[in-house]
Amino acid sequence: MKTRPRGFEPTVKSASSGDYAATDDNGRDGTRPADASSDVSTDANAHDEAGDTELLPALTPELFVAAGSLVAERLAGKGAGATQVEEVLWRVVDQCRAIAP
Repeated sequence: MKTRPRGFEPTVKSASSGDYAATDDNGRDGTRPADASSDVSTDANAHDEAGDTELLPALTPELFVAAGSLVAERLAGKGAGATQVEEVLWRVVDQCRAIAP
């Protein structure tokens, strides 16, 4: 076994964590994780409530144009090539066609 050179001794002294069979303050075994299964529902629809939630607004071509323009502007500002900017703008056009009435 190699020994450490002087000056590299650990500053923390080893300590004993005590008896592992003892229980924690909550009454469980100190070596086992807490069991939360009594607090967790296995029902997939538990706690689903139809509250005062608002629906997101419908997608509009204007939304895609605004977002695509922002992305294209940022790409151009970072020195992206014209083909990358053009690709973003064509994707905007395709999305607008897809959602147009």
